[in-house]
Amino acid sequence: MPKKLTYEQKHLRNLLRLEKRIDKLFQEAAARVAHLSESVEGFSADDVFTFDKYPYLRNRANKLVAELNNAVETTIFDGVRLEWDLANEKNDALARSVLGSAVEHLDGTTRRRYFATNAGACEAFLARRERGLNLSERVWNLSKQFKEEMEMGLDLGLRDGISAVEMSRTLRRYLQNPTALFRRVRDEHGILHLSQRAAAYHPGRGVYRSAYKNARRLTATEVNIAYRTADHLRMQDLDFVVGVEIQLSENHTCLGADGKPHRFHDICDDLKGKYPKTFKFTGWHPHCRCYATPILKTEEEFDADTQRILQGEEPTEGSENAVDELPDEFKAWAKENEPRLEAAKARGTLPYFVRDNDALIDGAFAPKKKTLLEIAEERHAKRTKEEEDAIRQRWAARAKEHAEVKNAAAETIKTAADFGEIDASGLAQAVESGQIAKIKAETTKLQSAIEDMKKAEDELSDLIPDAHKWHKEFTLEELKSTHAAVQKKLSGFEGLPLEKQADKLKFEAQWVADKKKYSTWKVAESAYKSQHAAVLEKIEWQKVGVQLDDLSSFKTKSPIFKQAIADAKAAQEKGDIAKAKEAIEIAEKKRAELEKKKVKNEDIFSQERKDAALWDIGDGRRANDAHFPTASKTWIKATKLEKDKIWEYTGKYCCTNEPLQGRAYFGSQTKTEFLSRVKNITSYIEKSELSCDAWFNRGDDSLDVVASRIRFAGGVMPKKLEDLVGMEMQEGGFMSTACRRGAGFNKKVTINIFAPKGTKAAYVEPFSQYGLGFGRNWDGVQQLTTFGNEQEMLFQRGTRMRITKVYKNNGRIYIDCEVVGQELKDLKYVKDFHIGY
Repeated sequence: MPKKLTYEQKHLRNLLRLEKRIDKLFQEAAARVAHLSESVEGFSADDVFTFDKYPYLRNRANKLVAELNNAVETTIFDGVRLEWDLANEKNDALARSVLGSAVEHLDGTTRRRYFATNAGACEAFLARRERGLNLSERVWNLSKQFKEEMEMGLDLGLRDGISAVEMSRTLRRYLQNPTALFRRVRDEHGILHLSQRAAAYHPGRGVYRSAYKNARRLTATEVNIAYRTADHLRMQDLDFVVGVEIQLSENHTCLGADGKPHRFHDICDDLKGKYPKTFKFTGWHPHCRCYATPILKTEEEFDADTQRILQGEEPTEGSENAVDELPDEFKAWAKENEPRLEAAKARGTLPYFVRDNDALIDGAFAPKKKTLLEIAEERHAKRTKEEEDAIRQRWAARAKEHAEVKNAAAETIKTAADFGEIDASGLAQAVESGQIAKIKAETTKLQSAIEDMKKAEDELSDLIPDAHKWHKEFTLEELKSTHAAVQKKLSGFEGLPLEKQADKLKFEAQWVADKKKYSTWKVAESAYKSQHAAVLEKIEWQKVGVQLDDLSSFKTKSPIFKQAIADAKAAQEKGDIAKAKEAIEIAEKKRAELEKKKVKNEDIFSQERKDAALWDIGDGRRANDAHFPTASKTWIKATKLEKDKIWEYTGKYCCTNEPLQGRAYFGSQTKTEFLSRVKNITSYIEKSELSCDAWFNRGDDSLDVVASRIRFAGGVMPKKLEDLVGMEMQEGGFMSTACRRGAGFNKKVTINIFAPKGTKAAYVEPFSQYGLGFGRNWDGVQQLTTFGNEQEMLFQRGTRMRITKVYKNNGRIYIDCEVVGQELKDLKYVKDFHIGY
């Protein structure tokens, strides 16, 4: 089974992986640059190659460098966060091993202190500035250095006439040995050309000529410092840690001339030893593998502290293992190198371990003062229990407030990182200082800057979609300039028809994409495309408006059609064009269906069909032969209650029809009885349909009956008789008619009714109380031989009729009509006081 790695070994393994990742990124980028040489045309040996002389290559090169920059930056940022987490994991394990089972009994405040991850400090670390530059800017400088090296390499390759494949190998060798590259450039172009690359050839002390090597160094340094910083911060919160011991790496060797590792002596050997807990160690030099281990309290002190913590008290201060002073070796080194340190301080190039511990180092050479522990012990001895309790409460409240302030700062820094032009270094430095008042002030200041930037982006969003996304790629001034240019162009389109505006916007979007005249051409393209889409939507809304106006003029009682129109108008108000179109499609489909049905209905009511319809003018036998089979089937299928109620109706109908017609019935009847009559008669007639087109007639006492039917249909009785033609009337109740012409219902007004095949109506002559049939005892089979005066056909309630002809003859009024529908209304419309008593 493989041996479990220590946290230090895991850290070194992670560093190695990150360096390999950087190596791969630069190797791949160099190979891609080499392939750009295939696109170089017209190169002259008298010129010095630069990408700027070849615009068609410049953009590709800039994109390649930007991608390398982003990849390197992401690698470093991810590495920092990974090692920060590793350091936290290490100290979590330390805290658990020291506290043991007491961990489960810690209160919330104490647990947070021992297991704080310092997430805000991590973000502050990433946002910090070194020599005026944040981490992203330092990576970008490496990317620019890489671009210059590649330009010089391409210059030499083009001059030698080598292939892209050979160029790739050469450029990758130059990454490792830039001195050879500069020597070739100097030989080819002389000192004058080399002076143009002076910044790259003489990058300064502690900086490689190779962008690749600088990237490896930056990655290793930043990630190592992050791990050591996180480790240091956690140990400051662990009261059982009373010092640190800085130790040599297990592999403190270098390869000799014989190719074998040999130990060597350097600053690491001089400065190893035990240091105060507050000494921040992130390495003695770049690529330093030395590491710090915590010095802990004694076992007895652990036990005493654990009991105090579980009782809600603070751990004891001090320890017999505590390290209060810097080791003598370090003091001697600092004294010996004092002139060099002063010079480095003036240049701003102090080593991290000196700069981070400036106060501690200065104090080492100051006159001996009382230690903090001694001062604290004197102060503690004078406190009462009440004062101690009050201090604990204030400490807890202050710790909570400080945590909230730091969390708010971390979130603000994280948000600011999303805005390229906002400088978060002030807050980052405040967080690093630990001064709460300063952190608060800088947080407020940075939040205000973020809000101002958001407001500026919002002002651009009326024309530029995703302004915030574009702001990550371009400056605010560049975006404002693009916005102004687009706005000026759009002002020239005002007043044009929408279709013309759409054409011009489409042209502008294509033009900027083709020409690529400005670096922000993609922003302008997206703005024109967005405006083009908005105009197209306006055009669609215009079409919707026209369609709605057309549909709204269509007259119909169809609830489906009316609901679709209402839905379309509601969607129009809400600006939901998809819903509006969906509703319009439903309305148009329904209109087509209704118009088709109308044509079909007009065919049903053609004069030809009416002339051919059954109208018995003899003794009633023809009518009986046509309607008896349906009557027989219906009676046999009917329930006992249905038969009882329809038979009852043929002798007593006022209690049923008057409430249905909206009139009051002044007889004895309960609501239950009324509903039973109506529902059973209705269900009986629903089973019976006319088997052929047929004419029927009935007599009414006066035109008042006709007027009541017109009102029931929602109309108004006209003053002139001839104006009845074309109007609809509706019988609210069941309607009795005669099957043969001139039979029964001999009154002042005669209604001749044409009913098409399929109309719901029941032939009741075989069992009618007024007929010559068999009454309630009819078995559904017995045939009629003679017929009563009425020979009654009972139509379903709610029958609608359209008047087609009105005329007078021998003092009587005749009204011809046709059945156009039968509407079974919900009985809720019937008023209770109309039913009876």
